[in-house]
Amino acid sequence: MRGRCAIGGIIGVVGLSVGCTTASIFSDIGTNMANPLTVAVNPTLQRAYIVNSNAKYLYTAGSLHVVDLSTITSPTLVQSKALESFGGGISLDATNNMAYIADRLSDDDLDTTDQLLQINVAEGSSAFLSVSASEANDDPFGVAFDATNNQLAVATRAGTLDIYTVSGSGATRVAQVDLNRALDNGEDLSSVEAIEAVIMGTQAVVTLADGGVLVVNMTEATASGVNPVDYYISDIESPRGIAVSGTTLFVVSVTADGENLLLQLDVSSLAADDSNTTTAVKDKDTAGLLVTSYTVGENPQEVVVSGTTAYVSNLDADSVSVVDTGAASVSTITVGEEPFGLAIYQEVVGTDSHVLVCNLQSNSVSIIALASNAVVATYP
Repeated sequence: MRGRCAIGGIIGVVGLSVGCTTASIFSDIGTNMANPLTVAVNPTLQRAYIVNSNAKYLYTAGSLHVVDLSTITSPTLVQSKALESFGGGISLDATNNMAYIADRLSDDDLDTTDQLLQINVAEGSSAFLSVSASEANDDPFGVAFDATNNQLAVATRAGTLDIYTVSGSGATRVAQVDLNRALDNGEDLSSVEAIEAVIMGTQAVVTLADGGVLVVNMTEATASGVNPVDYYISDIESPRGIAVSGTTLFVVSVTADGENLLLQLDVSSLAADDSNTTTAVKDKDTAGLLVTSYTVGENPQEVVVSGTTAYVSNLDADSVSVVDTGAASVSTITVGEEPFGLAIYQEVVGTDSHVLVCNLQSNSVSIIALASNAVVATYP
């Protein structure tokens, strides 16, 4: 196992670092929270799955908390499982009771591979919280699951989109899409670092650390001699979290001038292209992709969408921006310190009711009721 010597910023945004030292000065994580980073939910089972990244190195490991949400105003721990530190994004295959977590292990430049953790979350099973792993490219973070096609897409800082097929026995990597591509304007994308990914039908949409968003044709991911990277939306500065609703894409962005934005894009014109040899460059403004933009809080990170409302975590403002796209209005909810990961929960299956917010510095999760846009509980 590689040593956990140092970690850079969480997806290049949160500036965290520690020096190498012996693990003996750190405590066992036990059932403590340590920089909860991301969260997934299963409304049918009334469960939340919280990734404790331990990104500020408080303990000898990170962990996964399985939390009972059956009484939403009083969430309780079901069980925890110690994991490697520096976990990333999480996605849930509810049908097969598997949670998938991008595990960065370390941020050593000499490392060329990391892991996609596969965790059995079938309560009552003798295998509950058993962990296995598939190889992932270096420094994975964003994990997106497509239940229709049983596929996972994992964005990595090594500049790939790793594609996995999913079954009851876990995930098998079938392709590594190289995101460094020739563009149709005669230029090349090189040394790209992928951060987040979402799946939109047969396409994956990927944000890049240095700016821009790629649209990948997943049906071509396993084919040889083709170009699966169809589009490059070139003029999105410092993209971060990303969410999709139909053919509407929401991207968190911070401009060089310090504007904190949520961009709303109509990507219905970006159909999959099976014949392209280069990647088409699209300007969000001149290509008619940008619907509108909203100003959100300082250092925004992640976004989730419920109907016509988007929720954005603002790391430096200790808040969540509530963006009503129908009314074109933005309001603010104060949460814990350094909010990052978000998930929508349905207290009654089929109806969105709450947002869960991971607070890195507070070591807590705030639970917001959508009906009142107020915090109604905090875990633990």
